[in-house]
Amino acid sequence: MKYIFSIFLGIISVFSFSPYNIKPLIVFGFSGLLAIIIKQEKIKDVIIISLLFSVSFYTLGTWWLFTIEDKLSSILIVSFGTIALMSTYLIFSSIIIYVIANKSYIKFLFTAPVVLTFFEYLRGTLFTGFTWLSPAHAFLDIGINALYPIFGFAGINFIFYTLISILSLLFITKRFKEFYLLLTFISVVYIASYISKNINWTKKEKSNIKSLIVQTNISIHDKTSDYEILKNFRKIINAINSKENIKYAFLPESIISRDYNDLKEDLKKELKKLNHNVIIFFGGYKKGFNGSYNVIFDKNLTTLYIKNHLIPFGEYTPKWLKVISPNLPMNNIDTKVYKKIFKINNITFAPSICYELLFPNELRESANKANVLLHISELGWFSNSWAAKYLENLARITALMFQKSLIYSVNSGYSAYIDKDGTILNKAPKKGFYLIEFNLTLYKGNSLYSKYGYLSIVILFGIWSLLIILFYKGKR
Repeated sequence: MKYIFSIFLGIISVFSFSPYNIKPLIVFGFSGLLAIIIKQEKIKDVIIISLLFSVSFYTLGTWWLFTIEDKLSSILIVSFGTIALMSTYLIFSSIIIYVIANKSYIKFLFTAPVVLTFFEYLRGTLFTGFTWLSPAHAFLDIGINALYPIFGFAGINFIFYTLISILSLLFITKRFKEFYLLLTFISVVYIASYISKNINWTKKEKSNIKSLIVQTNISIHDKTSDYEILKNFRKIINAINSKENIKYAFLPESIISRDYNDLKEDLKKELKKLNHNVIIFFGGYKKGFNGSYNVIFDKNLTTLYIKNHLIPFGEYTPKWLKVISPNLPMNNIDTKVYKKIFKINNITFAPSICYELLFPNELRESANKANVLLHISELGWFSNSWAAKYLENLARITALMFQKSLIYSVNSGYSAYIDKDGTILNKAPKKGFYLIEFNLTLYKGNSLYSKYGYLSIVILFGIWSLLIILFYKGKR
């Protein structure tokens, strides 16, 4: 029965994430998992229970990997490999918690949040990282938004893992002590959020810059033809020219879905038709040393930014895996160290492309120097999955963490202009060619997380340690 219940808990936890947003389910799911684990007599059962939970959780939560519109034979291998790798982190963290806690409730309360947060950090760094289904992605709009600019993803994860540790212990002991600890912890979190809500981490520097996001919704098939690439580019230029007084126009990733040099003269011809006062930004490819760079261009076809954090298998195949499995295809996207920001007309942009949105700690350096965040992506690969809605939610959290507005331009998704508090001010529907007109607002200053990163977890651990000492003084 406990094995079946573990699978059930893993499945329901997925529905806390966008687009479903049933927030309590992940709290119930993970606290239930910990409660079952610490009651076991044999470590073998701990391994089986955590395995069943994690496989069900990550399989359902990443099912969109199986819908990717790419017929490569490696897709199944990559999808199952990703699920297996992510499951490993949760299994190892469960084993460590079980061994260290050793039936001691105090050790459990100290160990569980730290170990789970640490393995969440590893999940975002090892093998290029993949932070999908991180608990912090599910806790937007529950009254603690003001804590994101202070603690970032990792800090919110620590708060979540602390909460479920107390809850799981309460399920087991059914004592007032744990109940009061739970109430105290929740009260501290919400009081801190209420106080933080009144802090202005960044200040408005300039506003009412009339701008445009173009959501193109070009099919993956149409991106394989030179004729279709130029036809769609021409359509975009005409659409931009139809709007008056536009200063900046932002297009999605890979609008030019092949080496721009192959189409350079045609592109220049089309860009000359653009209203002279409009500055355009668009994604494309450019020949690199070992393949093509995924870049952001301007109207002069100047390279403004090169994508740094590539998607394993989607954009490159790790060399160590190629040795193990020689039949996996090598992909042809390259990267190199390049400037992390670019400046146009005294506006400093902090850019990111696609997969890079999952790694806010890598964006901190550029966000600190920027007035506005810019993210472009190609979501046409995901068919009709809910990945697009999940990523829109992630874009909102990114703006909130760095306390700067974010221009979110995607193909076949939900393009949007997002204010510094994570509010979507203007948004496109998922389907169809769409123009979003908005007034760009620039900000100066930085959030606490943007400045100090993971240091916030040390503060959280100190507060949590103090609470444990107060509640369990003189106890085992």
